[in-house]
Amino acid sequence: MLKRQLLDFRFIVTEQYGRDLFNKGRIMNAAFEFAEQQLRVNCVIFHDVDMFPQDDRNFYGCPEMPRHIGAFVNTLGYELWYNYIVGGALAVHVDHYITVNGYSNMFWAWGGEDDDMGLRILANNMTIERPHPVIGRMTMLKHIKRQKTAPVLV
Repeated sequence: MLKRQLLDFRFIVTEQYGRDLFNKGRIMNAAFEFAEQQLRVNCVIFHDVDMFPQDDRNFYGCPEMPRHIGAFVNTLGYELWYNYIVGGALAVHVDHYITVNGYSNMFWAWGGEDDDMGLRILANNMTIERPHPVIGRMTMLKHIKRQKTAPVLV
């Protein structure tokens, strides 16, 4: 799919080391720092490993504004629940990522960091672009769900 879209791409897989509470924001920021400094990229796509596009027309490049590629997910009834949601798959220019100061490192355990990123984008006078609801459909891989916990903000 990415080759058919004529994109120059690299995959960076990041995982958290150790037994600390999960901190997705820190993981994303570490991946961004590597991509920007070592690979000299101008566009970064943060993509959960359990999300798969259903349509090859869902563009995986960076338009003028941050693009929520993973907006319409089967497990959410293919509905956009609120305007600042950006979880699952987000394409963002390096300059925009720096402008919003990346993902927050303050969210530990389950949830919060993606919504915070969406709010950061909007607070910096950017819009969140999304594909057409049919083209932007994603399938979330079935897996054992962790028990939801309230996000811990430190």
